[in-house]
Amino acid sequence: MIALWMLSSIAFGALVVIAALMLDTLLQLSARQTRSVWIVATLSAVSWPLLAPMLWTPEGTTNMTRVLTTANAVVAGLPADIPSMPDLGTRLSVLDIPLLLAWAVTSLWLMVRWGLLARVLRRHMHDAEPRTVNGQSTLVTRDLGPAVIGVLRPRMVLPSWFFELDGGLRAMILSHEVEHVRARDQVTLTIARLLTILAPWNPAVWLLARRTRIATEVDCDRRVIRGGATASQYAQLLLFVAHRQHSHPLFAASPAAATLGSHMAGSPTTLRRRITAMRASPLSSRARTVRSLALGGAAIMVIAISASPRFARALASVRDARVLSPATATVQPPAKPMVEFKLDSQATLIEGTAPPRYPAELLASRTAGSSQAQLVVDTSGLVMTGSVKIVSASHPTIGQSVAQAAAAARFRPARVGGRNVKQLVRLVYHFNMPGVAPAPITVAPADIRTFEITVTAPR
Repeated sequence: MIALWMLSSIAFGALVVIAALMLDTLLQLSARQTRSVWIVATLSAVSWPLLAPMLWTPEGTTNMTRVLTTANAVVAGLPADIPSMPDLGTRLSVLDIPLLLAWAVTSLWLMVRWGLLARVLRRHMHDAEPRTVNGQSTLVTRDLGPAVIGVLRPRMVLPSWFFELDGGLRAMILSHEVEHVRARDQVTLTIARLLTILAPWNPAVWLLARRTRIATEVDCDRRVIRGGATASQYAQLLLFVAHRQHSHPLFAASPAAATLGSHMAGSPTTLRRRITAMRASPLSSRARTVRSLALGGAAIMVIAISASPRFARALASVRDARVLSPATATVQPPAKPMVEFKLDSQATLIEGTAPPRYPAELLASRTAGSSQAQLVVDTSGLVMTGSVKIVSASHPTIGQSVAQAAAAARFRPARVGGRNVKQLVRLVYHFNMPGVAPAPITVAPADIRTFEITVTAPR
């Protein structure tokens, strides 16, 4: 179910982008560094979808649940007169192999392209001259730079025209590149690029990687200005450097080469954002506090949503590559022969699943009751739509309450041969009233996976 997993990953990445934007704005209100937000967000958008299928394993059952029977077979085929309604994951599974092939080809192409661009850059650096400038080891080229290249051993690259500028401008350029080296921004940018190669199909990852590059430059600009540079003069210097860099034959022939290092001016879009950040007017203390509280609360809400079990369950669907039983409108004892498969593990009710509501009129009359429900647990652990059937109920309102609770129940799906499969289960509910004799109930047959759940009326 690669297609469904990819869609879930993109949705998860979109939420990560929203949370990162809020945190970025929140940090900017107090003029703090933001690049760590974006690289962590990029890592999360790639790593969690990959790890969730391996790590998400719902545990155990609720404390008020007792397993009555342990049927060890799952229906693999239903009578032909019952229509089959494959779920979304099943319909999308035909795209799995084409998507995997496209993924592999795209990642390989991006890696080869990165290598070719690095080779072109090295060719333009062949005449670089090592030189010490203001105590800093640099490489001086004819017209390439200012920039930082290299990851584990970053080197500052200065163009020959750097030495034609006055001392103040040279100091700002050198300070900019030194800050990149000190912050190890090359490592951050390389990680972001590798993550886009790992998940090239996810637009959220590309957006996060791009914002990581912008954040590294904005943070670097802030450090340079804090070091004594004038914001207006520094912005004019960036425009001048951008004009010189973008006219270089390397970037004219391949603009993507600008992403191989920390080039001082960057792309026009990045430069526009950087200058806007420099010229941002400070907010009043009250306005800053209100915005901080609003953004912080919203960011926490988005993070909580993205970290919910629903996303983990959807991402874990990549393990569900086969469906052994089709969906059905109702679940009834089979009237025709069926094929059965022995289960490696059976469906298990997840701890914390909400019990049914004790009907108000039964509470008022201090009446106990009981009900049975049958349903089909699908390969993701959810109850299949339309599969809930109330087998018996001592009171109509109890049946209604049980039907709602059973449809929302969550399970750990049954497994056969390492695959998740569907399984028919029964939920038996006892509605107990303190001081009142329990309502009698007959549970049959005994060949269906059955859970007994007690709902006690509040005192």
